[in-house]
Amino acid sequence: MPTFDFFSDPSLRTLSSWGDLVDEFEKLYDEAKKEENKFMPKYIERNGDVTHVAWMDGTHTVVKRCEADGIDSNYSAFCAALAKKIFGTNAKLHTIVDEHQLEVINKKNKELRDKEIAIRNEEERINRNRKIKKMAKHMRLVSEAEARYQGRYQNSEAKLVKPE
Repeated sequence: MPTFDFFSDPSLRTLSSWGDLVDEFEKLYDEAKKEENKFMPKYIERNGDVTHVAWMDGTHTVVKRCEADGIDSNYSAFCAALAKKIFGTNAKLHTIVDEHQLEVINKKNKELRDKEIAIRNEEERINRNRKIKKMAKHMRLVSEAEARYQGRYQNSEAKLVKPE
């Protein structure tokens, strides 16, 4: 049953009499009772493979047993109807059940780990190539500086020349 904080509800601060207060509490109680009865069946009717559930909130749910299910009981039929009421459709229920199977979750986690490893390996490869290029540039600059020092570097052509 939902909790209610009398002092925090602004609609109750404007009540002019105790009668209004009692009426407001009765409305809140009725709403809480309605929410409580949302998943309470009024009656369950089975006719062969079809189960019809009327709920206390006035809605109805019909489920049909699949031949492949194998389980044929009032309990399983009610559970199927309750799940259909909670999730809306059988398709949505099947999707939720399929997505939350432990083997599916483990497979998704493995795929994510593999993807993260591939991304990390690619980043390492790119960084390694950057380092190699940086080292090559540094080595070229060092050799040009040595050539200048030895007089083998011509500025006009910006190339190394062999000494004669």
